[in-house]
Amino acid sequence: MSPVSDNFPTNLSNPTSTQHDETWVQNEVGILTFAAAALRYIEPNVVPRKKGILAQMARLLKALQDYPLPNSIKGWGEVTFDNAGAVLSFEDFYRGRLKKALQKADFFTLISKENRAITHGDFTTNNLLYSPETGRITALLDFNFASISHPAHEFFYSFNNTGGRLHGWLGEETPQGKESELLRQAILTGHFLSLLLASVASANGMGSEVDWVLAQAWEVELQKLDVRRPSSIRGMDNIANVDEVLACLEPWTLGNHDYLRLNDNEGHRMALRHKSERQLVGLLERMGF
Repeated sequence: MSPVSDNFPTNLSNPTSTQHDETWVQNEVGILTFAAAALRYIEPNVVPRKKGILAQMARLLKALQDYPLPNSIKGWGEVTFDNAGAVLSFEDFYRGRLKKALQKADFFTLISKENRAITHGDFTTNNLLYSPETGRITALLDFNFASISHPAHEFFYSFNNTGGRLHGWLGEETPQGKESELLRQAILTGHFLSLLLASVASANGMGSEVDWVLAQAWEVELQKLDVRRPSSIRGMDNIANVDEVLACLEPWTLGNHDYLRLNDNEGHRMALRHKSERQLVGLLERMGF
């Protein structure tokens, strides 16, 4: 701290993050160091508001993915100063998370290669600082969930407010569930029928819960930079289903203390539990179990 300053900047950990208490400080210092190096050449130009922000987000993601990790980083997961906390593979990264939930996780064989990158883990517009005067992103914030992982991992937890977050198969038969599945397929294939879908919904008097134009615009910006994305990663559908199994086993809505404090109705909680159980059964059946 500067001797002439009365301010002391701090960075408090997120108690709901999945990071280990013993290593989260080292991980955040390490990831921020890598991210700062990866993003040092990003100089966004003044651009139109919505589309321009998506283009800048794609450039930030591309820079994080393409940053050459130091030779000292041998594994996956959280970054530690001595690399002791890293897991050996992307498969072990998931097995470790599943083991924590089930004490047994050797269920699946993931289609993954030695393709590692900096993953933010909560890359949304809520974690961007933005100048309305220039239309420029000025900072990417909140690296509490960051780690070294497969580029696929980013899309399971980020981009929910740009229409780019990928869920596993849910099998919901409601209009909202069917539209969510259409979006999932569009993200997986990179082919959007946004205008057609919007016109069909309008003709049937249904309001769409998906901003199809925004979701398509995000995919276009990712394609322009050849960012590794669901539509370009082989086996992404299977990996998304495994991650969805984990989400069903550890529902955020039943494990987050803040959410539970604000939603203390036991009937509501039981309904969420039953929904997760139905989704889990459907997923396991779809995956051949």
